[in-house]
Amino acid sequence: MDIEEVLRWLNLSVEEYTGEELSVLRREIITQFWEGKTYEEMKVSNYKVSYIETNLGPKLLKLLSEVTGKKITKKNLRIVLEEAMKERSHASPPQTPPPQVAIAHPSQAQHDQSFALPEKIAPVKNWVGRSRELDTLKSQIFDPDTRAITITAVCLVGLAGIGKTTLTSQLVRELQAENAPFTVAAWETLRSPTGKAPGFDSIIDSLLFTLSNGEISAATTQNDCRQKTEMLIRLLKKQSCLIVLDNVETVLQTGQASRTGYFGSSGFAVKTV
Repeated sequence: MDIEEVLRWLNLSVEEYTGEELSVLRREIITQFWEGKTYEEMKVSNYKVSYIETNLGPKLLKLLSEVTGKKITKKNLRIVLEEAMKERSHASPPQTPPPQVAIAHPSQAQHDQSFALPEKIAPVKNWVGRSRELDTLKSQIFDPDTRAITITAVCLVGLAGIGKTTLTSQLVRELQAENAPFTVAAWETLRSPTGKAPGFDSIIDSLLFTLSNGEISAATTQNDCRQKTEMLIRLLKKQSCLIVLDNVETVLQTGQASRTGYFGSSGFAVKTV
């Protein structure tokens, strides 16, 4: 029985149990557990051995134990998974949590995922590679020792059509699966069907609604630009927010080298000045 076969089976089982597929990170850790490597021997991009041993590893083993209904440790992982696959070779993946597993808090049902995926997040299909780019982005966002957020903004620049949006979407999905220390996430696209920048009100209203978990709606702000801006700043100071602004080039000045990178004369930019 090879590891690829095991990963395919686990992916189906985990997706059935949690609604989410196994992340690239979890696949990598399972593979090295399968190979019998010690924590000191493991090499996981962008993560310190101490963090894998005290955080990522134990959480993953707990999840696999819940999914299979068997106590899985780092040492017995290979044997237990082989036995579980043989026992369920003619059965579908588990439909509900095993009877002996008690879920004490609602948050545990989400396996400690730190935030919900944004409603407007771009889809990701047939994802292959780009692990180096993902690792680079994560290293820009987090301290490798403490996993604390160390930066306030990252700009992803490249030619049109090379996959910046898809890469960002995959990054957000992996950050969620890895229990990144964000409280809430929002995704806004600064490009309208007409190709022009959207109005400032529509973007900030959407951000306020998402970051406040629906408590602040357009009706409560009375269409006051200054009030909306102050509310947004308070929300950003109150909690760790992951915000993606896609197609930012739509609101920037183009055509003049001396003005490149500055806001253009769109409705969005005028009201933010």
